[in-house]
Amino acid sequence: MITTAAVVIAVCGFTTLFFWRFGHFTPRLAMTLIALTWVIVPLVWLVAWTVTSKKWHKTNYVLGDEYLTINKSSTFGTSKQRMYRYEAMISLRTEQSFAGRRHEYGTIRITMSKPEHDIVLPYVPDPERQAVFLKNQIVARRPN
Repeated sequence: MITTAAVVIAVCGFTTLFFWRFGHFTPRLAMTLIALTWVIVPLVWLVAWTVTSKKWHKTNYVLGDEYLTINKSSTFGTSKQRMYRYEAMISLRTEQSFAGRRHEYGTIRITMSKPEHDIVLPYVPDPERQAVFLKNQIVARRPN
């Protein structure tokens, strides 16, 4: 949040410099554009930050001893909980984008025994470590 706030302030500062020094505007128009920049850009950033923080933090994954539990909560207070037994999982794979590798998050895709029930876990912190734990749980519960 602090990094993106610094970027917003830098963008507003560079825009101010552009409108004041390099733009061929009347002083009144330049001041109006600068004021609008300092109001609109931070407001858009604040709304976008609020929306993404509400969206990304609504799902929790719990890797228990017997089950993978997915807890989803909404902004209105309702919540759903789904539990998946490790025995029903066939395989899994991880995916990470460039930003995911940089910030240590990724997606885990789990193939279930019923094809229509594949599970996608987005925004998982340290997905490689979590995938190793899941693989160990799946292998330990397979019938011999």
